[in-house]
Amino acid sequence: MAPEDAEYAPAIRRFFQEAFPCKIQHNTDDKLDLITGALIGTGKVRYGPKPSIESQYEIRRVVTRAIANDHPIKILVPWGSEKPAHRQIVDVAEVCGLKTISAINERVKQFHEPGISVRIRIEDASAPHLFHDDPAQAWFDAQMYTNSFVGLIHVLGLGGFIEHRPESRYIEPDEFSDQADKYVEILKDYLLATNAGAKEDAATIAITWDALLVAGWKGPIPQEQRQHYYDVYRKLYGDSDQAATERLARYFAGSLARYKLKIVGNEGWEDDHLSVSFQAPIPGEPKNRVSTRLYYRTVPESISTTHIVPWRAKGYLSIQGDGSIRPRLTSWSDNRNYHRCATKMSGHGIGDAWVQTDYEVVE
Repeated sequence: MAPEDAEYAPAIRRFFQEAFPCKIQHNTDDKLDLITGALIGTGKVRYGPKPSIESQYEIRRVVTRAIANDHPIKILVPWGSEKPAHRQIVDVAEVCGLKTISAINERVKQFHEPGISVRIRIEDASAPHLFHDDPAQAWFDAQMYTNSFVGLIHVLGLGGFIEHRPESRYIEPDEFSDQADKYVEILKDYLLATNAGAKEDAATIAITWDALLVAGWKGPIPQEQRQHYYDVYRKLYGDSDQAATERLARYFAGSLARYKLKIVGNEGWEDDHLSVSFQAPIPGEPKNRVSTRLYYRTVPESISTTHIVPWRAKGYLSIQGDGSIRPRLTSWSDNRNYHRCATKMSGHGIGDAWVQTDYEVVE
């Protein structure tokens, strides 16, 4: 091993530690660097650039505390509760997303034996509020998807470090909607008064802003953040400007209700945790909210360059002429001629889980 005072001693030590992580003894500084690197990942698994220096500092703070207490590193993962099509169970996309989380755990365990402890917050009780045009169908779809997703976690043997926390464990859909509905018009009025090109006077804007503050909202909603959501809604739903504003007001109202009801998922963890998001970074989000957030691809870029969050993706298998199989993601509007298939998975003595495993054969 290189002498401690050699110019490149730290880099040389890390070379050996990364090559043979379980065989080399790590000092505290090296261990912190290695675990942080394992969490941040490479460009092939990460979505977007490395976290900023400020974010890396906050991530290291959480990791340092876990090392000192010899505890798992706590990670919160928000997760949707239904596919874009009705009556859909989990498919290859969810398998890939869970494999990505499992891979993070394995990388961390090379340098920190307790690994990670994951809470997946499944947003099921809020689905009827968000998809209010047909709340009964939204709740049915959310239950079907959530049950199949929870079953998949257990069948894959991930229950030891992944805890599923459906919102419905704490609140009924009607109760959530009652709370969230209080804020929809308040948020809609503010958005309409302050959207780019709006012609409301300062007094009207002040009234809508004051109402938002009284409701418990914190911080402005930047134009670039709104535009991001509007672009997404136009692409997914074909929304007009007015429909996109109404949908965004409803989405933000649900977010506010979730915090008011204390079902965010980090209860008891305070600020002592990280988060992993499969969503793309949202422009204009407050830095203090995303300082410990890590953005991940559903499938590593080396396998597929397409990235869609698991619960919005149509996941399928591509079977090559040589018999090799690769997972693929696409949108639900992609009308490929799939071979329909569902696979029953069994494992760990807890029953079965069905996974939609549609496939195409590539000659």
